[in-house]
This record gives sequence, structure tokens and C-alpha cells, in this order.
Amino acid sequence: MNSEQLNQLKSKVICRDEQFDLLNAYLSNDSSVCVPTLLVQGYRSIGKTLTVDEYLKQLSGKVTRINCDQFITAKSLLQACLRNIRTDSGMDLSLSPEYYYRGVSTSKLEQTCDNFSNFQFNISQFLKDTDYQEHHFLVLDRLDQFIEDHLHLFNAFSRLHDAGDIKNITVIFITGMDTSHELVTSGIPHVYFDPYSESDIIRILQKNPFCFFGFPDEGSLGQQFWNSFVQVLVNSYYEYSASNLSVLIDLCYKKWPIFTDTIVKGSYSPSQFLQVYKENREIFSFEELSNSQVINYKTSKPVEESTALNLKDMTNLIKFVLVASYLASYIDPRNDMHFFSAIKYEKLREIKKFKKKDELTKKDMDNKLFQPNFFDLERLYAIVLVIYRNFSKSFEEEHELIDLMDDTDENDMINKQHEISKFSLVGNIDLQSQLSILLSRGLLARQESRDVLQPKPRWKCNTPWETIKVIAQDLQFPIEDYLG
Repeated sequence: MNSEQLNQLKSKVICRDEQFDLLNAYLSNDSSVCVPTLLVQGYRSIGKTLTVDEYLKQLSGKVTRINCDQFITAKSLLQACLRNIRTDSGMDLSLSPEYYYRGVSTSKLEQTCDNFSNFQFNISQFLKDTDYQEHHFLVLDRLDQFIEDHLHLFNAFSRLHDAGDIKNITVIFITGMDTSHELVTSGIPHVYFDPYSESDIIRILQKNPFCFFGFPDEGSLGQQFWNSFVQVLVNSYYEYSASNLSVLIDLCYKKWPIFTDTIVKGSYSPSQFLQVYKENREIFSFEELSNSQVINYKTSKPVEESTALNLKDMTNLIKFVLVASYLASYIDPRNDMHFFSAIKYEKLREIKKFKKKDELTKKDMDNKLFQPNFFDLERLYAIVLVIYRNFSKSFEEEHELIDLMDDTDENDMINKQHEISKFSLVGNIDLQSQLSILLSRGLLARQESRDVLQPKPRWKCNTPWETIKVIAQDLQFPIEDYLG
């Protein structure tokens, strides 16, 4: 491409002069000097595809463009490449009406391209049958968004010229920055697109206006108003959008009707930009900003107020673990034998200490008023086992079943009672997974020990009393009897 054509491209697509020079050095309609493969890389929405398309259009070469993110499997992508190359070549397809699959000719494209070798053979056979010698460009856009392994696809197309008779096809890979190191460090020519600066984005948007007042004669006043609007919008949101032009274009479409409403109604003229800005400057605040690429879904029914914790998402076991953690945090460990002893006899009497009249001690205060204490995991396991065995509905149903069976052997009943008493919750269910769920939701807190001799972590309940009370009522567990 001569310098005059190149300058026309640089004036049409601004801020990409260096990239046009590199493309001009690597690509040509002459197969003897054009590179077989080219990698174009950069962040999203910074003009990679536009720059390549405009250059190839100016080059007047045959181009086949494939969006890799639209295909699920490599087979479907290879079939699309084969079909579009044949169609975009402009050759008489009757000269090569057949496809080839494992050495057998077929008229169905769906039976071909199960691997890259078969695709390569069909391309080679098409070039030979039609004597197609004009240089052809195959553009694989959004390669990094291909569902399958894009590195395998990259390596396969990089070997397309290994077939001796394929010399007039150049493969151009366009990819973002989320690619593997093997692709970036490959030996093929590489064109890197650096991000736009804030001044570059302002120049690009001001040069290509796409929002208008709708007046018959806007003239230079409309262009000046657009330039000022772009300046304010980019200065306000560049920290949020960075060099992503798509985000800024969506913001322009969103803010323009609101910003120019007073001009359309006739309250102001396009020459009074400062007055319009003073009335509408709140629309450029970050508090009002939302992702313009995401649809805001709303329901017609108002959302009912509910607790922060959805009890429907919790199993009975998790509820018991959460209640046990609350008891372990607020009950003195010295009173565990009094509350959680499994022995069926009179509870141990507390030793009453002498105290003065009207003296208030810690035992006279409500436990819920204190800060939660840390506890060991073994203590939590013991409390869960006792309250689950005594208050779980499954065990109550088991007891009712035993009472209804009048003809049950007394030995069977004794064995059943012994089995229930020896029930081990830890041996049947993985409580570690339940704890991890509660920890991820912020319902439990964990403290790592700095003691080298005793490095095990300690836990405490991080759930408010209102939530614990609702869970206890759902389980029919008398939690207030334990916290008197």
C-alpha cells in the first residue's frame, strides 16, 4: 500500500498510526511477501477489529471474517471457515462441488472437518480444483473467547501453510489480553494495540458524532455542543470506563436525551452549553452511574421485607449447628454438664456462694447482653450431638413408632434405645462442610491462634439473637431455657 492510501486510513481511523504502519509492513496482496500468520492483541473495545477491517478494505483483498465466540465446537468453526472461504473467493464452486472425508468424497459439509487435518485437505483440494491463486485473508476475531481451548486452535491454524500447496491464505488472529503465555510468546508477527488515553478518546468521539438534536439545520453549533458534551462526559467517567469505547458510547446514548431535553423543548439554544450543564450536572455523578450494558430487571410486585437469612435455604442440620454455636458462645463452659448432660438424673446443684443483699452478679444478668465468647470445635460437636439427639424430629418420630408397636419384643426396644443413645452425628455427616457454609455466609467467625504450641483455631457465633430465635422456633427448640 502506498503512502497516500496509508495517510487516508490514518485520517479516517485516528490514534492508530503505529498499528497501520505495522499492518502495512506485514500484510500485502502479494503472497510472496505477505506473512502467513499475524497476531493482533490488545484490550477490549480499543479499535483492533476496526483497524484491521479498514486496512483490509483499503487493500482490496478477499477477506473471510469469523467470530470465534459464536461457535461451540472446533468442528463447527472449521466448517464455517471452509464454507466462507469457498464463498468469499468468488470462484465457480461447480469446479469443486465435493468435500472429502477420510479419502471419500461427499456432498455434505456436515460430514467434514472433524479435525484440522481434514479441514486442511479440503482447503488444499479446493485451491487445486479451482486454481484459486488470489491472496485470501482469514480473520479469526475474538479468539480468546472461543469456548474450547483457543491455544489448540491457534497452534493448528499456525501450521496451515505446512501443506505445500496452501500459499495464498493468511490467518489473522485478533485476541484480547486474557490469553495464555504460549500464544503471546509465539514466534509469529505481533501487532499490539495500546489502550487509548483520555485525550485520544475525546478526539475519537468528537470526530464521529452519533447523537443529534433532530433539528433540520444544526450546523456548527450542534458540533460545538457535541464537542463540549463529550469533553464533560469523558472527564467524568474515564476513571470508570478507562479505554473501553463501548462503555462510553453507551453512556453517550443514555445521557444525551436527558442532557438535551431543555434544548429540544426550546428553553435553551445549543449555544448555551454552560446553562444546560448547570441544570443537568447531577447526571454525571457516580452515584447515578449503573452498568449500561446490563438490563435492569424489575418486578411488578413489591419485594416483601424479610430477614437477611433465608431459612428455606438451610437444612435442619445447619440450623442445629448454628443454634449450638450460639449456645457455645453465650453459655459458660463450666455449666455444660448442667445443660447438656446426657445422663438422666437430677442435675448437679450449683454451689451457692455468699453474697450481700441486693448485690447483682453475673449470673443474674441475661447472657445475651454479653459479648460472644470463642469456643473450641470439640465443644461445638458435643453440644450439637446432644441437642440434635434430644430435639430432632426424626428421633421423636422414632420414639413414637416404638410406643405404637405393642407387640414389639422388649429386647428389640432396648437395642433400639441403645442405638439411639450411641448415635454419633460426627460419624454420619461431615460437619466441616456445614461449618464452611456458615463461615462463608458470615454467620460464624473464626480466630486463628498465634500460639505455636496450640495452633488450632477458635470459633464464635456471629449471628444476632433475632435470627437465632427464628431458627429455634422453626426447630421447636427451647433456646430461652438455656439462656435464662
